[in-house]
Amino acid sequence: MTMISYGEQTLPIQAKTKVRYSILVDEISFMNGQILCEYYGVQVDMDDESKQIRYITTNQEAILELLERLESGMVTPVTLYDVVSDWVEYA
Repeated sequence: MTMISYGEQTLPIQAKTKVRYSILVDEISFMNGQILCEYYGVQVDMDDESKQIRYITTNQEAILELLERLESGMVTPVTLYDVVSDWVEYA
């Protein structure tokens, strides 16, 4: 798994609290090492709390759209699962 930093937001209520967003990339390959596809997921970190959801989609544009929504909505690790579940259901 590879983690790629996407962005960071500072919560307005707690000025010192930063929320960091990352893309998770899992490569699925054949036995000969040739990459078959990449699955994308997300990770949200805040202070000492971290949540990740892997294998959300194989579409790179879709995961970037999701991360943009997570960052603009200042989604925290606590609410990550609910927001991603809704996004997957209605996307």
